[in-house]
Amino acid sequence: MKFNFSTISTNTIKLTVLSTFLMICSFGFSQNEPTKYTECKMSVEDILRQQSFHIDEPISETSGYVLKDLYSHMNKIYIADENGTSTDELYANFKETLLKAEKLQLNLTMFEEDFENINKITQ
Repeated sequence: MKFNFSTISTNTIKLTVLSTFLMICSFGFSQNEPTKYTECKMSVEDILRQQSFHIDEPISETSGYVLKDLYSHMNKIYIADENGTSTDELYANFKETLLKAEKLQLNLTMFEEDFENINKITQ
């Protein structure tokens, strides 16, 4: 019986790529909940339920991604401030996400305290 090394290396590479992809995906979707840094403690699903559209409408999926990005950007700004690092690029990304939320006409009143804090941090 011959042992085929090329099959093992190909399978190992496939498994490594798949594992890496899954880790990246899980990290990307991990910001569904508030963190210790954000003042808003609502989950993305709870925030979606506060919107003018029904949670089962197609816009809800896009809105959910925007809200996750918003949480992620706010979290990064709070952490950068805590570590004393620059927030300029982070703030630019945050503002870009806010524009997306504005285009979707999302209700973001639950983030008012966070917005005030971020304005103080980035001034």
